[in-house]
Amino acid sequence: MLASRPSDATRPPDRTERKQQTIVVPIAKGGPVMLSAPPGPADPGMPANQRVVFLEALSLTLREHYPGVLCEIRRFRAGLPPVMRVTWGNEASEIGCDLSGDGWNFVHGLDPRRVIGPAGSLSASARAVACALGLGRHPDH
Repeated sequence: MLASRPSDATRPPDRTERKQQTIVVPIAKGGPVMLSAPPGPADPGMPANQRVVFLEALSLTLREHYPGVLCEIRRFRAGLPPVMRVTWGNEASEIGCDLSGDGWNFVHGLDPRRVIGPAGSLSASARAVACALGLGRHPDH
């Protein structure tokens, strides 16, 4: 008796293959445009916004150095950049992140003129935010 080979219909799909999906997008002038994209949603492991990455890092630093500080990152639907609301007791502050010629900086609210500190200096920026909230200086810093 010969061993039978499974047909293409019964063989499980090869999970290593990625098929391309063609998407047709109609436009007003000139006819449709063909775009080639991988199937499925965008990679869920990628952050949606670089600002969020820096704000999350500042949030972690603040909560680590100043227990009791509450941090909440807010994302708006109106096309505004995300901000982080930092709360300590009755005091609160909105912190944003802005890209300037010098690199990424934390700012008060959405105002790029009110720079708190560079995003690469998390401890110094966390101290500046804590000072603005009236927390004073952390004993370890």
